Amino acid sequence: MQLNNGRPCPITNTSLLTAYFRKESKGQNEFLDVLGIETSSRDRIKGFETYTVPPSTYAEFNCTYKTSMKTNRYIYGSWFSSTGFERDDHKPNIVAYFPVPFRPINEMFVRWWIPVIS
Repeated sequence: MQLNNGRPCPITNTSLLTAYFRKESKGQNEFLDVLGIETSSRDRIKGFETYTVPPSTYAEFNCTYKTSMKTNRYIYGSWFSSTGFERDDHKPNIVAYFPVPFRPINEMFVRWWIPVIS
C-alpha cells in the first residue's frame, strides 16, 4: 500500500486488491493469485509485474473478510445455478479490500467482482 500511499484507486476505489487469473495449462480450479494495486499503463512501477484486467461484465458481491469464504461458496454453490449466468473463464475474479481503521481484519469490507456471461 506504500506504492500508492494507501489512496483509493480510480476504478475500484480501494488501495489494495487481488486478481485471480485462471491458469491456462492447469486444472479448472487453479488460479494465479495476484495481490496488487490499480495502475495505468504509464505508471509502471520498477521491480513489479503488470497484469491487465480486460473489460468484462461483472457480478458484484459484498461481504466482510470473515464472511468472504461463505460468500464464495454461495456464489459458486447456488448463485450461478439460480440466475442463469455463467462465469466468464477468460477473465479474472477481482477482490477489493477496504480496511476499517482501528478494527480487526475480520471486519474489513470486501467486494468481489466475478466475470459473467448472461
